[in-house]
Amino acid sequence: MTAAHVLAPDLDDLDDPDDLDDPDDLADTAQIFVSRLRGSAADFAAAAGAESAIVREAVPPGPAPPVPLPGGAALRHR
Repeated sequence: MTAAHVLAPDLDDLDDPDDLDDPDDLADTAQIFVSRLRGSAADFAAAAGAESAIVREAVPPGPAPPVPLPGGAALRHR
């Protein structure tokens, strides 16, 4: 089955990656990600051949939690 249309990012809307150094900017970017994901639900449904879509929960990507190591230390991901 072929999708009725192809989903592709609008490259003109992409922010400069250097702007993500500030934690406040990262939080704003995460909210934009969630907003766009929710806004794209109907397009995803149409591409899959469904008539509608419901986004119950969308969680922006975030840092991985620390991994506990023997002796009480923790490995932190960057």
